[in-house]
Amino acid sequence: MRIAHVSDSHLDNPEGVATSVGTTVALLRAAGHRVVLHCPGPLSRRRRRPGETPSLSVPTRPYRLALPRPPDAPVDVVHVHTTGPLGVAGLRWAAAQGVPTVLTWHTDLVAYAAHYPEIPIGAAYAGLRLGLRWRVRDLWALAHPGPGRQTRLAALGRCLLAHTSVLIAPSAKTATSGCTAGTTPSPCCAGCPSPPRTTR
Repeated sequence: MRIAHVSDSHLDNPEGVATSVGTTVALLRAAGHRVVLHCPGPLSRRRRRPGETPSLSVPTRPYRLALPRPPDAPVDVVHVHTTGPLGVAGLRWAAAQGVPTVLTWHTDLVAYAAHYPEIPIGAAYAGLRLGLRWRVRDLWALAHPGPGRQTRLAALGRCLLAHTSVLIAPSAKTATSGCTAGTTPSPCCAGCPSPPRTTR
């Protein structure tokens, strides 16, 4: 099977999403699937790996901001792991091509939005790119904690899922979060893969 994985988390960042994505890609390749991982890479690298997208480091954060480039080769399925520029580009491209889309809902956006300012900013970008007709008052509500933000994040969750064939949630808590509760498709709970532990 030809699979495009799309993630705004770069694999050099030792965090949960990058670890899960890297392990998933490795397992699928070992099973004989043709997998391309679309993820951020250094801005100035001359020879890029397939799917690697030029990106800039985000000051004071362990993240990279990549150009919103969608997959560029025929695939059988697109698996999106994040809702940043790359993830949104993957969702839009898959919808335009009529390709089935898997979305892994790694992050409880409603819970994290109060602690990470990049989440409301990213939510505004994703909502506008995916066709939510948000006006200034909606963006203002996203920028401030409270019920208005939660309402907009829930609307974004429904919009994301409208672009999704299968939703994977890593836990029951994430599956019932404000963004995915009562939505279609219903979340499929599956633990995210992690690399085998090594003993010393």
